[in-house]
Amino acid sequence: MSSKRDAIFRLWLENFGDSEEFVRFYFDRKYDDRHALLYEAGGEATAAALMLPYRLRWQGGSLDAAYISGACTRREARNRGIMSELLKEGFRQMYERGTELTFLIPAEGWLFDYYGRMGYGTVFRQFYAAWEATDAPASERVGAVTAYAGIEETPVEEVHAYFTGQLEKRACFVEHDRRDFQAVVEEHYLSGGKLFLARGCQQQIQGIAFALPEERQVRVKEMACDSQGVQQALLQETAQMWKGKKVLYRTEAGEGTPYGMARLIRVKEVLERLAAQHPDLCWTVKVRDDLLSENNGTYVLAHGTCVQGAEETTEGISIDELTRQVLCFQGIRPYMSLMMD
Repeated sequence: MSSKRDAIFRLWLENFGDSEEFVRFYFDRKYDDRHALLYEAGGEATAAALMLPYRLRWQGGSLDAAYISGACTRREARNRGIMSELLKEGFRQMYERGTELTFLIPAEGWLFDYYGRMGYGTVFRQFYAAWEATDAPASERVGAVTAYAGIEETPVEEVHAYFTGQLEKRACFVEHDRRDFQAVVEEHYLSGGKLFLARGCQQQIQGIAFALPEERQVRVKEMACDSQGVQQALLQETAQMWKGKKVLYRTEAGEGTPYGMARLIRVKEVLERLAAQHPDLCWTVKVRDDLLSENNGTYVLAHGTCVQGAEETTEGISIDELTRQVLCFQGIRPYMSLMMD
């Protein structure tokens, strides 16, 4: 390990409840010195966070994004503003690299308020429903459902292609490239989960489900299906695998509960994308970003273009509210899943 990687690795072991096996797996698959933030005091590693590169598909294209993972501070150094300073440094690095947006999943409920003060707005939500057996129409029944528990036997390439195709039906989602998707599947198995794969009579994939057993229930963290009948078949197989446990599955019903947050890093580039996709949009907005002054100013969106006024402003919409309005424009519901959180 590099000295930086080793220091952050030890911080993870001290701060999180994950096994050393999982932390080594995560670092082997995701860690890169270039995307790591480390705060040292007196020659000792005190706080750290990873800024993992991702793409957010939105408004007919994609945004360069950074996923904040493993933000932690040594116990005796907490409540001193160290993590806030580290995140500010991260925002500066992201801005200079051209990263347009950052997102994260707060580990605890109170952290939503903390990250809100750093300019993050809640844009990702999720809702779980309890599964109840129903009779699917015969025309929707699938040929076979197979459960996988090891990466060697899993047709990762095929599953990734199907999963990506299902995600592309959404207006806004976090994209998983082929390498990241394989890491997701491996981690799922490492945690004791199974991947259920439904195929039709011609062996084409009709649906997938990531099911993870918990103490008293089974949680289907992600499911993508061609039809309601396929969904029922996958849930039925999940219930059969873990008899006696309640099955919860992620659904689109209702407003859901807060899950993830996002923050704009380069406002002008994002608003330019929005204007280009909506040439009839006429919007003048004053933006206030207390941590990245380059974003401050008045933006005029009209005729497919966005112009930023030269003057800065101490008034106007906050960066967290702007993030919510822009990503959720015209009722869009941003989607994120399988982040190894």
